[in-house]
Amino acid sequence: FGTIKEVVNDSEIELVIVGTPNDTHYPLAKVALEAGKHILVNKPVTETVKEANELAAITKAKSLVLYGYQNRCWDSDHLALKRLLALPSSSSLSLGNLLEFESHYDHYRSGIRASWKDSAGLVYDLGSHLLDQALKLFGRPARITAFIQNIRGVTKPEVDGIFTIYLHYNPGTPFSNQFTVLLRSHILSVKSPQLCYAVRGTKGMFTKYGLDTQEEQLKAMPSVGAILEPDYGQEPESIYGVIENIADECDRSFLAYFLVVLMIFYSWPSDAPGQYIGLFKNLAGAI
Repeated sequence: FGTIKEVVNDSEIELVIVGTPNDTHYPLAKVALEAGKHILVNKPVTETVKEANELAAITKAKSLVLYGYQNRCWDSDHLALKRLLALPSSSSLSLGNLLEFESHYDHYRSGIRASWKDSAGLVYDLGSHLLDQALKLFGRPARITAFIQNIRGVTKPEVDGIFTIYLHYNPGTPFSNQFTVLLRSHILSVKSPQLCYAVRGTKGMFTKYGLDTQEEQLKAMPSVGAILEPDYGQEPESIYGVIENIADECDRSFLAYFLVVLMIFYSWPSDAPGQYIGLFKNLAGAI
């Protein structure tokens, strides 16, 4: 196909996947939706809320599916985190009510890539994934505070290379206490492995370093069919998360008397492999 019109005029095509530069998402998706095609569009879906609302209205009017490419919900570490947060409060591994949830996508890159992605900045790139995960886990916050900066001094001044976003939740949403989500990405982070999660609760803390392995595996695999191999998406034990819990209730009063806190450490495995194919299965089901 030479043009988007040729694509949407093909009656055999039901789904259009938009993986182009950010400023083309809206016009391409709009043309496809108006032609009656379902859409899978890379993040961010659009560059403005107004554009997103317009696409949503067309989608609803035509009973179509508009799906953002938020594949990081199928990262092995995120699946492990969801399993941990689903534990009942009676579990010895429970973190209790969460007080603070910290999530990172940090890396080190001093130069710029020969890619349009470096012209969009981190908030519209990796930030989209962090926000999507947080909203799916905890819902909409009461307010947001954000710090965004072009730390490298390259490309345009508004192209951020570092951000810190706070999502503030009032008591009762989703926990009885005040709750804060901290989302952060830094492009000049000298660390290996990088911090992924730091989750603080009333009973314990979960810390996780290292990233999901799927992206690097996809780059190295000889064919797409390798995603069906049993070792695809498996995370090495060396970057499993760690739970730190305070000793049982029966010991706490004794320990507090002596101003001592006894910590118990547990390894929390990412035993469910990452599966980006889950996004496409979910999309097919929605359609």
